[in-house]
Amino acid sequence: MKGRITDNRKRFMRMNRILWISLICIICLFIVNNAVPYFNFNSKSYDAEDIRPFRYALVIHIVFGIIAILTGPFQFVIINPNKNPLLHKRVGKLYMLAILTASAAAIYLSVYHAILYKGYITFGVGLLGLAFAWLTTTGSAYAAILKRKITQHREWMIRSYVVTCGFIVFRIVFGLLELGLKLPHIDSGNIAAWSSWSIPLLICEVLIQKKRRV
Repeated sequence: MKGRITDNRKRFMRMNRILWISLICIICLFIVNNAVPYFNFNSKSYDAEDIRPFRYALVIHIVFGIIAILTGPFQFVIINPNKNPLLHKRVGKLYMLAILTASAAAIYLSVYHAILYKGYITFGVGLLGLAFAWLTTTGSAYAAILKRKITQHREWMIRSYVVTCGFIVFRIVFGLLELGLKLPHIDSGNIAAWSSWSIPLLICEVLIQKKRRV
């Protein structure tokens, strides 16, 4: 019986490692293909003239979003908080600072670019929801660790990172809807803006609650 438990644990650890490696590869592809081009103000990413007045806020959002999405794996996989508590704490603070800054830029872009400038209310409010979900989950993780509630802190950090990866999900959903299903550009954007964070967060919550009952 003990040997079977050990084997199951090894399989779980192996699968967990494969999933994280796959996620890191997807993150790197996303950064190279969808984020890096925005650092060149003469690239095709700025062909739409309406985005140019907001380019600096967009770059701030992208830079700190990249920091957040890259520090996540360090917190969950690479850094052992029991062996390296100080490093874990410092990287965690960097992660939270990155989210705070990226969220502030996202709120600005959602309100002033998407809603007021473009008039995309449904799209803009969806992105606002993502920003507030980002702040809420991360803030709850910080509040939990201040109270030394380790389990709750880890659960909120998982939720937070799921929302962080919402930007990747957005690109995937948007591409599938516009290119795969041939939906209009704005309809694809509206659906992606809401589903990219709400559905993954719901699935995450179901898995967290299921684990609690085990």
